[in-house]
Amino acid sequence: MPTYRSLVVRITDRDDAPFEEYSISTNSRQNLATCYIQSHTDMSFQIAISPTTLPFPEFSNSEMTPHLPDFSDMSLTEIEHYYAQVEHWLYPMGPQHIGDKVLTKHLRVLAGRDVNRHQMSLEDRLFDTARWSGDQAQVARALDCLRRFATTAYVGPQSEGVPYQLLATLRLDGKKKYEKQSIVHLDQWAPASHSANGETKMSERLVQGSDGVLRKCGWFFRETNGIEKTFDSLQISPGDGQEDAVPVGDEHDLSTAFADLGADNLAEAQDKLPHGKIEITLERVTIAKERKQAVWQPHEEQDQDIEMGTEGKEGVPHTTARDEGIVQDRFIETIRYERLDPEDKPFATFAFLYRNEETLRKMGMLEALPTGRKQKRKDVFSTITPLSVSAAASGAAEAPSVAPLRKRLAEMELDEEKGLAKKGRDEDGGDDAA
Repeated sequence: MPTYRSLVVRITDRDDAPFEEYSISTNSRQNLATCYIQSHTDMSFQIAISPTTLPFPEFSNSEMTPHLPDFSDMSLTEIEHYYAQVEHWLYPMGPQHIGDKVLTKHLRVLAGRDVNRHQMSLEDRLFDTARWSGDQAQVARALDCLRRFATTAYVGPQSEGVPYQLLATLRLDGKKKYEKQSIVHLDQWAPASHSANGETKMSERLVQGSDGVLRKCGWFFRETNGIEKTFDSLQISPGDGQEDAVPVGDEHDLSTAFADLGADNLAEAQDKLPHGKIEITLERVTIAKERKQAVWQPHEEQDQDIEMGTEGKEGVPHTTARDEGIVQDRFIETIRYERLDPEDKPFATFAFLYRNEETLRKMGMLEALPTGRKQKRKDVFSTITPLSVSAAASGAAEAPSVAPLRKRLAEMELDEEKGLAKKGRDEDGGDDAA
């Protein structure tokens, strides 16, 4: 799974099983992590984002620790300003914090003489002594006690746990308009904001159909027809000293991407291509304390194309699409945010380049399969029911879980291995007989 800048981002199926990743690479100049995943026709997917640990390792000490004033030489007027901020103190002063027998006796004597002073807090009695006492020694003792206590008990204004959160923006297939945005909470003191391990999931989005009805829709891979031949015509040669293979044919977009990057890495070059890509960009933001209920309204920067996934992408046998979704109430929970620095470049970007099995094999990322086995795998995945409205809403059968499909594939592989082993024994026996 790609891990970059203390963040882990995964593409998973509906059962939370992660897609296997190939050719993982990072680019610190662009704060970019890239990899390939294998797409399957009609298989749904979602995105899971989580920090490696909490508190978030990327926070610097200066961001987590508030700057505290130096009370050692502070004047009476200056220190009085801080004592007035009651909410910025860990606890009130008690008799054990005086630490001076002479001063303690003096305060008791004053309290015994005046009922009003007896009802005052120790802090106020010390300020009264430092301000009005004619005994300069007592004035010095009172001011010293106030300084010492402030050094241990004053904590200053506390941030809301962390200096910033992260705004995750999902874009599909190189579209300029985003598909969905979510807040990735980095505050370990706010467990209600996220799951126990800090994971944030992007599993669906709201879409208003042509009928005006608002639906919550998930994503899946849809097969496009008549475009597999593009990759069939590419020549494949191994990269110099690299595990993956690099297409070196005359495909214009790919060669242009290589030229622009000036790099030999396949994932970085393919990341420049707009199609066949799931991209998650993360930016630093501050968020409002309260969440509010509001009527859903389409955002001008969000992709509202209701025909998503109907057009093929040259060179990529799959495209991303939305399912028909479930009807959703128009009142939604909203949270306001502000970018920490509008000029700040993205904190991190994760790009998942999805390709079908055949393409990944031609690129050298998967071992070639015998023709018969390849057809069997195709038959297994052809049993997945296309995504649609839930069975309860439409009466259609639900798509089978991916786990049983994987079990069937594993059983097929085991049967094939047994068949190959038996064939090998038969051949050995024939040679001996000859």
